[in-house]
Amino acid sequence: MEKTKEYIIIDYDCGICTHTWNYYLTFDINKNLTPIGLATIPDSDYDFKDKVSMLNINFVDANGRVFHKARAIFEALKRTSGLWKIAGYLGANPIVSSLFVPIYAIIRDNRSQISKMIGLNACNLSFTQFPK
Repeated sequence: MEKTKEYIIIDYDCGICTHTWNYYLTFDINKNLTPIGLATIPDSDYDFKDKVSMLNINFVDANGRVFHKARAIFEALKRTSGLWKIAGYLGANPIVSSLFVPIYAIIRDNRSQISKMIGLNACNLSFTQFPK
């Protein structure tokens, strides 16, 4: 991974992740982020794999800092335009983003069921496969 780029690490098998990413792209007019499928990170990149969480969305900025969960989403929104950018800056505050973690956790823990309910591909990651 190039150190000057910014990355969003998502699960490409998850309907919600994929749908949200495609929606995000409509607001990322500068194409600031590079998506990476979690399963595509090479095992040889141990330093990086140790920093990311297999069960959560991850955002890696150009300085190599890794953000997880709700904070990752807000950090990504900071790279968009319009109202989403403002929401990103407000939500990326550590105190504010921590308030959104319970909502994020509910969606994350039920993403297979939510994906099925709204007609998207269900996530194939089982929460019994990996430690939380």
